[in-house]
Amino acid sequence: MRADDIETIDAIWRDHGAEDDWFVVEKGMRHGDFFLALSLMDAFRRHHVAHRRLVCLASQEKTANIARMFPAVDVAPVVPRLNQISMADVHAWNSRGGRDPFGPGRLILMHPSNYAVGGYAPGRIAAAGVCELDLFRGALRLPMSAAAAPPPAPSGPQPEAEAIVRGAGLQPGRSVILFPYAQSFHRDWTAHFERLAVTLVQSGLSVFTSVAGREAPIPGTRPVSIPFERLRPVVDLAGYAVVVRSGIADMIFNAGARVIVLYASQAIYNTWNSGQLGLDSNAIELYPRPDLEEPHLFSATLKALLLGGDYFAYPRCQPMGVNAFFKLANAHERLAGGEPVQLNTRTDFVRLGAVTAFPGLALGRGWDLETWGCWSVGSRAELLIPVRAVAEKAWLDIDALAAISPGHPSITITVTEGGRELHRQVFSLETGRARPMLVPLTGVSPAMDVIRLVIHIDSPASPHEQSRGTNPDHRPIGLGIRAARLKTAES
Repeated sequence: MRADDIETIDAIWRDHGAEDDWFVVEKGMRHGDFFLALSLMDAFRRHHVAHRRLVCLASQEKTANIARMFPAVDVAPVVPRLNQISMADVHAWNSRGGRDPFGPGRLILMHPSNYAVGGYAPGRIAAAGVCELDLFRGALRLPMSAAAAPPPAPSGPQPEAEAIVRGAGLQPGRSVILFPYAQSFHRDWTAHFERLAVTLVQSGLSVFTSVAGREAPIPGTRPVSIPFERLRPVVDLAGYAVVVRSGIADMIFNAGARVIVLYASQAIYNTWNSGQLGLDSNAIELYPRPDLEEPHLFSATLKALLLGGDYFAYPRCQPMGVNAFFKLANAHERLAGGEPVQLNTRTDFVRLGAVTAFPGLALGRGWDLETWGCWSVGSRAELLIPVRAVAEKAWLDIDALAAISPGHPSITITVTEGGRELHRQVFSLETGRARPMLVPLTGVSPAMDVIRLVIHIDSPASPHEQSRGTNPDHRPIGLGIRAARLKTAES
């Protein structure tokens, strides 16, 4: 290690901190990787930093602004001199005198590739079924159970985001922002996005392409340039986003808008989806099925955007907004009075993130709305009930039906709350496809002011499977609900 390299690193260390400070360094990292590493900074502070100062050294203002989104980071100075030193020099400087290279006063490289032997490629990691966030945990000497924590949602007025929206000509709540470019997982999405843009414009939406540098907007769309630190509020104001799996997806997984994330393959989905990474997400995540490929992915994307209950597609859906959401979600008097709550697209409802609120009752994750009611999609779905609506002894009476057929003759539904089984019911061709479910709510232990019922479906099957290919619906459905009402001991 040359003397001038030592002096450069010494100067960086002297100029931006003290011996007791912890330093993490953005070097050799793409923006999405940097964001993922920063999502572990809450855990990093708890396990290592404690009361001391956590300094994140960034090589440019763009990445410094990403670091400043995370409250666990105390300060994020821009240090262009980081580009003058190699990662090998940082390792050598950290280990001078035989000391442990990990600790306060060192420049800790966050990306696991800095510790790899024989090369590092995200595609190979995905193919091996390894979760990259676990590699970040290893690089930061965190337990594998350390939770990732995205930055908090911006609160209050967002004048910078509003200025971007006005300047680009976005219509709040009626605009789709396309993010068709990714650095790590390459696939030509142009044809998919061109078809999507045409259909969305015909549906009355304004369509934009997020661009940076020399990137060109998708034909038929308008360009918009969004700084990383403004992505979440701009997307929330727009209302909709379709993003190919990239670092951008990490930054808007938990946006309040409807976000669709597209994966280039199932292998990439298996190791990079939000659940695998442990990231809080409201997004709908899709990948191309090998047997259906592009037509299926296009129709699935379109359905996720247009047929999920938006107010331009279903007049009974209220414009997205926190006030409208709570107005309906807190209408517990209707449920408490024993009135049935119709769970369909003909009833007033509003969506906020992954929750669809009807008067007095809400659907969590795992449901698709229809004109007659809703279907569970997948093996798990959630019902949310306001505690104030529930008497001391009460039951939830569900007008239910099951997705069964001669090719799929039975299905078992289990309802739990807080891990405790409340009800189990088998639907079969012998007992009938449509039957009520009476779920006891006595003795539940709600978190906050909501009872969260988890519906477990043991063997969901798509209409396509049940009809041996004649039905084009590929959703793995199980339990259908037309309406739900509360019953008490008195009633």
